[in-house]
Amino acid sequence: MMARQFQSELMSFDLNRPFRFEGAHFKSTMATAKEVWDALQKKYDTKEGRLKKRSEDWWLDTGASRHVSYDLSPFRKYNKVKDKNILLGDHHTTKVSGIREVELKFTSGKMLVLKEVLHTPEIRKNLVSGYLLDKAGFTQTIESDLFTLTKNNVFMGKGYATDVIFKLNLEISKNLSFAYMLSSFMFGMLEFVMLIKG
Repeated sequence: MMARQFQSELMSFDLNRPFRFEGAHFKSTMATAKEVWDALQKKYDTKEGRLKKRSEDWWLDTGASRHVSYDLSPFRKYNKVKDKNILLGDHHTTKVSGIREVELKFTSGKMLVLKEVLHTPEIRKNLVSGYLLDKAGFTQTIESDLFTLTKNNVFMGKGYATDVIFKLNLEISKNLSFAYMLSSFMFGMLEFVMLIKG
C-alpha cells in the first residue's frame, strides 16, 4: 500500500512547484530526468524562445566548419544566396540567407575580419570557427578557461569560458547595438507581415 502511494506521488510532477520534504516521508513532485527534459524542451524550444535567447556576443566554436551569424549589423559586404542550408551541431538544418564579411574589434583594439560568414537568421549565437581561424594562420591557445588569439606572434585578442564555450572579448559599439536592435525589430516586423499575409 505504502509503495503504491509513493509510486503515485512519483508519477505526478509540476515544474513550477519546489520539492518539499515532510518528516520521514518524501512528499514532493518528482519526475524522471527524461520527463523534466521533455517538459523544459517543450516550454522553451519554440521559435519565439530561440529568438529571445539570442546573444549579440561572438563565440569561438572549435567544432564549427564555418563562421555563422544571425545578426545583420556588423556586416561589411553582403551577398544573398538561395537554396543553401547548413547542418548545425544538434543535427538539424537551417536556411542560409546570405554570405557576408564581418569586422570584429577586440578590446585590445585589434580588428578581426571574418570572410564568408553565413547569415542564418534562425540560430541563437554568432559563431567564429576555430578551424577557419587556424586555416587563416592564427594561433589559438586555450588554458585555464582563457582563449588567446595571436597571429605571427602578435596578440590579437582573448575570450573567456562561459557555459562550456568561449565568449570573445569584443568591443560592442553603441552604433552596433542600435543596428542590432533595429535589425531585430525589422526581422520581427517582416515575420509579422508574413504572418498576416500567410
